[in-house]
Amino acid sequence: VDLPHTVRKLPYHYFPQTSYQGLFTYEKTFDDENPSLPVKILHFDGVMLQMQVYLNGMNLGHFVSGYLPVDIDVSKLLVEKGNRLTVVVDTREDKGIPPFGEAVDYLTFGGIYRKVCIYAHPASYISSLSITADMDGHLEVKTTLVNPNPELKVSHILYRDGIVEAEFLGEVLDLASPRLWTLEDPYLYTLKTIYGDDEREDKAGFRNAIFTPEGFFLNRVKTKIVGLNRHQTYPYFGAAAPASLQEDDANILKFGLGANLVRTSHYSDDESFLDQCDRIGLLLIDEVPGWQHISSDRKWRTHLRDFAYRMILKERNHPCLVGYGLRIDESPDDHELYSTLQQVKRELDPHRQSLGVRNFK
Repeated sequence: VDLPHTVRKLPYHYFPQTSYQGLFTYEKTFDDENPSLPVKILHFDGVMLQMQVYLNGMNLGHFVSGYLPVDIDVSKLLVEKGNRLTVVVDTREDKGIPPFGEAVDYLTFGGIYRKVCIYAHPASYISSLSITADMDGHLEVKTTLVNPNPELKVSHILYRDGIVEAEFLGEVLDLASPRLWTLEDPYLYTLKTIYGDDEREDKAGFRNAIFTPEGFFLNRVKTKIVGLNRHQTYPYFGAAAPASLQEDDANILKFGLGANLVRTSHYSDDESFLDQCDRIGLLLIDEVPGWQHISSDRKWRTHLRDFAYRMILKERNHPCLVGYGLRIDESPDDHELYSTLQQVKRELDPHRQSLGVRNFK
């Protein structure tokens, strides 16, 4: 099959949610396209809900994806020719995993519904990166390294319209008169980060965004929010939409309906959708998965904390993102649970605000 994929083609109207629930097996045979690089990370963007993964006859373990990525180190198992990958996907609801436990007001479909790829790296490499860029030109770039080499230093090149704007070592750059990311002109710089033979490119948008009792301010200008909610739901194939349709949804929201903010209710969306929001100047609020229900089960609560961690790690570099929805939509108060999620946010992204939707005083 081609990815993204849904396990069941569904009718346009009226079908039971059990239609897409069960066990489904995917297999693929492939060659190693980068045999000279020693580190190989098998990356799943999104698999609903759980999966057991096998490579070349070895059981790599059990993983929970849902709306968030999963990375598996396959460096020692990958061979140059004829690798066989088997993924057994369990699409059934599990009361121990958010958003499940009671009723959920949206469908979760099933399958490997987002992209899968292999990232190849040298022995010392950048595993993650955090970008903060404000309207005054202050840029902070923090990297997490794997197998750090004391002889190597992290360096950065910042491009504007394809031309080098600045080169710097370390974590901080102060740029005079940056071109700002705004709703009318959502300008994106290109940031290349180099660590030995490992390189990556990211987009950076210089802007300030804050909610206050007086309203929402973008780049210190009070901005009226015109917002809508979005579910990643399509006729026939559920959530398994390719990048072109993800981008089209963002365009419809901004240019067709006149919105300037979208809330991804109630889970983390496809990166193609967020990338388009960056490009066209559509503000975004993401949310942890759930609807009204909070479980007392320790496994469920641990999964929610992990989901918050993975969501922030996945989305913190998007200039369109102006707030993390760390309160399950319309859920009761739970100080112990939500203070834990706040701690996760402080560790990964202390600069952005968080919020939540409640339906009672």
